Amino acid sequence: AHLYYIFFIFCGRRAFGGGRPRICELTPELTDSWPAYDAYEAALSVAPETILMVLAASAQEKVAQSLPCRYVCEIFADRAYNDDATLVDRSIEGAVIHDPALAADRITQMVVNGSIITRSGQHIKAQIDTICLHGDTQNALEIAKSVRRSLEQAGVTLAKFCS
Repeated sequence: AHLYYIFFIFCGRRAFGGGRPRICELTPELTDSWPAYDAYEAALSVAPETILMVLAASAQEKVAQSLPCRYVCEIFADRAYNDDATLVDRSIEGAVIHDPALAADRITQMVVNGSIITRSGQHIKAQIDTICLHGDTQNALEIAKSVRRSLEQAGVTLAKFCS
């Protein structure tokens, strides 16, 4: 199995252009389908080749499935999940994961099992195509190295995003 990865700082709604494929990503806190539909439809009307990057197992994914487009499902290496597959609010203790070993173990389990692991231990089946790690997270570089090493040791093939 191939896992496509991209690490970057997420700053709200953004469309990346230039000579590479365009990517449209919405804030993961956007959990209602209608604003996602409007935003995705707008991005695709300007650049039909746009790849939608959606929060795995979310309303965003359901919207993307309803549109004639390519999309990838994203999980977060440095964030905890609620039982509905949304991200735990940053104001709650443990919402942001700083421990490289914990992040690596969780992400490897998620990728290998094809499911999001929530704070309560629930497993939610999910398509996982890419992993996000926020560059401003404490220990981000160590987390990235640990996650990569763990995935490779588990036999997951890593590839450049959109390769």
